[in-house]
Amino acid sequence: MSRRRLFLVFSLAVALGCEALAGNPFETGDSWMRWNDEAKLQYISAYLLGNSRGFRDGCEMGQKLYSADKAGLPGEKCTGKFVKYSKSMEEYVKLITDYYSAYPNDRSVPIFKLIEGLSDARNLAIQKMHAYYGVGKSETK
Repeated sequence: MSRRRLFLVFSLAVALGCEALAGNPFETGDSWMRWNDEAKLQYISAYLLGNSRGFRDGCEMGQKLYSADKAGLPGEKCTGKFVKYSKSMEEYVKLITDYYSAYPNDRSVPIFKLIEGLSDARNLAIQKMHAYYGVGKSETK
């Protein structure tokens, strides 16, 4: 079995195992609105940390395994494409709470979709996120 195929099989097995252990890997607005501010801050903190660490680790692993040019620092070719989040965690909590409060019918929208919409690159207002992710919109966006 090639290294690439072995890596994909291992990754899939880990992902499926982790999903089985998690209560719901795609928490939605119903959960968000039940949580206190501390839980919301912890969610945002964990998401941002996991996102940045996963992106960095993926860049490094990709370069180590698949790059013909292994010169330079591991992952330096893709780390410049890292999605940035420069607002305070409290701002993200407020914006997500404002979204689910303003659009209660959109509480099925996963929290991570809103966080992605609030990234520096996208910087969507809650009205734009509603237009993009709201009830009845395509799940492929």
